[in-house]
Amino acid sequence: MKILVTGDSLIARKESLKEPMLNHYLKKKVPGIKIINTAISGNNTNDLIQRFEKDVMSYQGIDKIFILIGTNDLALNKQIPKTIYRENLQWIISELKEKYKSDQIYFITPPAVDEKKQKFRNNELIKDYINVLTETANSESCVVIDFYTEIINQPDFKKIINGTVKDGLHFGKEGYDLLSDIIIRYL
Repeated sequence: MKILVTGDSLIARKESLKEPMLNHYLKKKVPGIKIINTAISGNNTNDLIQRFEKDVMSYQGIDKIFILIGTNDLALNKQIPKTIYRENLQWIISELKEKYKSDQIYFITPPAVDEKKQKFRNNELIKDYINVLTETANSESCVVIDFYTEIINQPDFKKIINGTVKDGLHFGKEGYDLLSDIIIRYL
């Protein structure tokens, strides 16, 4: 199994490891998996489009693609309007479908945040952008992984999203453990 994961800091973060934390957990749980991680911290859909050919489409032999993007599109300090977010997602899907089937394309929703710590995102706003993502991906028969609901329904939700940054968004080991378990369900 060879997968490509991309998006923003939530996919890219190393949290004191030499490789992205997500890669670490997936390799630990799925021996032999090959992971290409092209996520870049701070990216939004505009940024992903700019690097799409090099960081997504140039790879061969990919079985499944997992994308977590939108966390920065919705941030109040640098917000991309929902109409542009939708157009960007449609462009991404259209490009992917030139090479992949819909059931190989997985969009992971942005997670819930601890609103007491997170200054630029709140859960209602996140749900609004998740609705755009879900409608757009579903209309193209792509798979949507509802990470938001998975994480907010955890009994220790606020502990899970408390990584080294402690900003109410960037989760630590427990969050990556959960995210890797969720991805494995779709492998």
